[in-house]
Amino acid sequence: MMEVKTTVGPNYKYLVLFILFLGWILGGIDRTVISFAAMPIAQEFGIDPVGVGQIFSIFFLGYMAMQIPGGILVDKYGPTKVLLIIVFCWSVFTAATGLVGGLTSMLAVRFLFGAAEAPFSACAAVAVAQIFDTKDRAKAMSLYLSSSGFVMIFAPIIAAQLIESLGWRQLFFILGGVGLVIIIIYYATFSGNRMQAARALVTDAVEKSTKQVAKVDIPLLTILKIPMVWYLMVAYFMTYTLMWGLGNWMPTYLVTVFNINIKAAGNLQAIPGFGSLAGCVISGFIMDRLTDKQNKMVAISISAISTVVLYFMYQGTMSVTGVIAVQTIVNFAAGFVAIYLPVLIIKKLPVEVVGRTNGIGLFCAYLGSTIAPTVMGAITKAAGGNMATSFVYIFAAGALLTASLLFMKISREEQSD
Repeated sequence: MMEVKTTVGPNYKYLVLFILFLGWILGGIDRTVISFAAMPIAQEFGIDPVGVGQIFSIFFLGYMAMQIPGGILVDKYGPTKVLLIIVFCWSVFTAATGLVGGLTSMLAVRFLFGAAEAPFSACAAVAVAQIFDTKDRAKAMSLYLSSSGFVMIFAPIIAAQLIESLGWRQLFFILGGVGLVIIIIYYATFSGNRMQAARALVTDAVEKSTKQVAKVDIPLLTILKIPMVWYLMVAYFMTYTLMWGLGNWMPTYLVTVFNINIKAAGNLQAIPGFGSLAGCVISGFIMDRLTDKQNKMVAISISAISTVVLYFMYQGTMSVTGVIAVQTIVNFAAGFVAIYLPVLIIKKLPVEVVGRTNGIGLFCAYLGSTIAPTVMGAITKAAGGNMATSFVYIFAAGALLTASLLFMKISREEQSD
């Protein structure tokens, strides 16, 4: 039987990048809106700050648990098949969030939602590594991951408006339906062997050589023996502690401390989103232009600045303007480093291990995301409801992120020292 050869144009890779961008916007909105829905949910079910922290954390627990298995699945079966399955599953669980009847069922649904969404980043990393030349991967990854900035801008506004007008349950029903539309788009884009045809267009010499040899299965333990990987793990943990520890609790902090409504808090939370977007875009723009050492120094400097300003937030004496300004600076730093870390992975490692290494990093990232909201909720409760006290945890994360970036050896010159 004659095989029909599938062909794609040179711009197909940008179409793939665009739909990955759309998918990650949806996933980001799905997991971010809980920060606003948590307030009416807590009121309806009578949940204290520790319980609210658990709602935030349980998603990341499921996400974390599936990072490494998800990376293995992507390396084995390829990104396209896995994408179709996981987007369907997380859309179902997003809609199911609107059906919960209490804390227990909420925790169960959020855990499953997190587990379903977990392999998406590994899928995207492998897809970019497959169809983009090495010299273009940093830019491609920054464009894809800049979707997180758009999420932080628009998710608060969407969540606040829909909760105020329709209620928190309807919010999750609508988002689940949007997910089904995204699946149709993915299926239409990936049908046939288009990704294989796109990979054949890669002109990078290293990639050409990898297509001509048998696939090498590098054991996970071998990857863990690379010293840089351990610093990456710490950096991922601390970056996402900053991102989600602050992001999850900030709407509640604004409403509670400054006595504003959810809609006003949503509008204010769009401002730090611009900081995150700027960090993502700028990082991708400069990383292909600077040396490894220069990129490292920029990342260290930005992280150190964010740590310093976090100290003032911990003091608990800032106005709402000051709080939003600090969060914007921190989001810029987290957005920059969140691009810097996966770019290191896809530029320094062979494509055969990108999925697993990305999974290791994101396992640590979402371990930090899992722990931060619950710890901050416990600190707030122990401090008699003083939420500013919990920011000491975020300040410590910023300091440790700076240290991990400082001591990480990424260039050949550093590794030979």
